[in-house]
Amino acid sequence: MFVHNIYIMSASLFVYNLNVGCIFLLLTELNSFRKKYGSSLFRAFITGTDNFLVYLFDKTPWRGPLHVGWDITFRCNFKCGYCSVDKMVDTNKKELTTEEAIKFVREAGKAGVWILSITGGEPLLRPDLPSIITEAKKAGLNVNVNTNASLLKKRAQELIDSGVDAITISVESHTPDVHNEIRAFQHSFQLIIDSINELKRLRKGKKPHIMVRSVVSKKNYKLLDNFISFWKSEVDDVIIQPIHDGYKTSFFVPHDDLLRFNKDDEADFNRVYDEVLKKHSFLNNTYFKEFSNFIFHSKDQSTRYNCFVSFFELILDSYGDVVSCTEFIKKFGNLRENSLMDIWSKNQDVRNFRKLLREGKQGCWCWYTCTGPFHTYGTKLGRFFRKIR
Repeated sequence: MFVHNIYIMSASLFVYNLNVGCIFLLLTELNSFRKKYGSSLFRAFITGTDNFLVYLFDKTPWRGPLHVGWDITFRCNFKCGYCSVDKMVDTNKKELTTEEAIKFVREAGKAGVWILSITGGEPLLRPDLPSIITEAKKAGLNVNVNTNASLLKKRAQELIDSGVDAITISVESHTPDVHNEIRAFQHSFQLIIDSINELKRLRKGKKPHIMVRSVVSKKNYKLLDNFISFWKSEVDDVIIQPIHDGYKTSFFVPHDDLLRFNKDDEADFNRVYDEVLKKHSFLNNTYFKEFSNFIFHSKDQSTRYNCFVSFFELILDSYGDVVSCTEFIKKFGNLRENSLMDIWSKNQDVRNFRKLLREGKQGCWCWYTCTGPFHTYGTKLGRFFRKIR
């Protein structure tokens, strides 16, 4: 009962404090999540509240993270200009077996994890992916798969039968030439179109939710308006995130210099992007509005927002290593040696990293779609509650 009262009090204070504009934006975000992950919203509230109380009071977590990002394989059949995931392949290590993967998703279900986002590398290179998703759904998880779509049409029926909630397809443009150039794969764009048509033909109702996600770079930002307009008519959701230079441990370090922005690009980027923001209302939130600041003034941004990755999210790699985030800054443990909850709630390295995050001393900063919204809303909440403690 005490825990229940804490949750209710936290939610009530939250609603009481936020101004009308912020409440509207938050409700818009929640409605977006509801459409993608319509089940287990109560689980999301309970786990999310527990995660936030860990941030506020440095308490031992009673539940697992709200979101787990799982790089189920580092193998990939593409070599995209902004991604270095192929360098993460370690021939001296073995990927988690099917049995180990199923054990993990069952642990995640018991721990109260709400969303499991499966990515890579290219996750469809694993033949056991549908069976893992099936077990994850039995465990109560909402599952999203991120793919380059190279194998998606062939495996569409398997994925739908597994119960997958959402499929996110990485795409760089609405034109074949630009997309294929960045992807370094000649027929990649057509594979995406064919895969989307197949998913829409086979799915029942609106499940799985079909999304496309683009990395905004110097090569494609001028086409962003047309990109959004084109894909909004083809899929259920369009997601964008800015290109990241990454750190030495990062999965995403551009090896194509033509993708990177420089200071001279700022004025033109802002001109183009401001028009995009005005035209497309779904971009009307803090996360999307901060793209330019992240690209051109990242260090300043890190002083304005807090990072919440190890409070609400953890990353699991294909070898069972649990790490702090996509930037791969800190390894906390391995699932072959410890359970998910042992690492999440008892590991001293995790507690130490959370302390760095609270103090803004983690030494890194990112603006991914999986972390940026947490940064924006979490910072507002955290600063309010710390004032009234």
